[in-house]
Amino acid sequence: MSRPDADFRLFYETTAKEIYAFAYLVAGDKGEDFAAEAYSRALARWSDVSGYERPDAWVRRVIVNLLVSRARRERVQQLFVQRSRRETTANDHADQTEDKLLLQQALRQLSPKQRAVIVLRYWSDLSLKETARAMGCSMSSVNAHLGRARSKLESALGEAYVQDPAHTSSESRPQDPSTQRAHPGPDLS
Repeated sequence: MSRPDADFRLFYETTAKEIYAFAYLVAGDKGEDFAAEAYSRALARWSDVSGYERPDAWVRRVIVNLLVSRARRERVQQLFVQRSRRETTANDHADQTEDKLLLQQALRQLSPKQRAVIVLRYWSDLSLKETARAMGCSMSSVNAHLGRARSKLESALGEAYVQDPAHTSSESRPQDPSTQRAHPGPDLS
């Protein structure tokens, strides 16, 4: 066994009980999975992590990050389900079902980042800045992902389905006076 492997094994043996307990307390039943993933990431970066003053603190931080990511995904899914239920009515159920199937199929063709940007920006109604913050990237990256995703969706669904209020002229769609902005142009908030 090489020296780094022996060092990691010693680290794991001396911290595992406390780390797994911490993970269980913050994440419940998923805590064991989060702890195992955190240790796996620590091993993959052991040459860096072992140099930290408190490698166990780094492992705890990874557990918290995993928990936050899971909670964020679950929250977006929950919002999606809630909005779907609110917007579905008996009169347009058949049309919406067909549209939903088409949209789901088109969304599956996008990369995970493109899909996330589309959902955060248009479904969750986040601004570009909020979407960038949620994705952990710059606003220009969000715009790049949005552009690619919209092109793919337009190819899959047709232009009529992919009408972006920020990129269509006011003549092509009715305006709700309560949503009009004083200054035309892209919403960069």
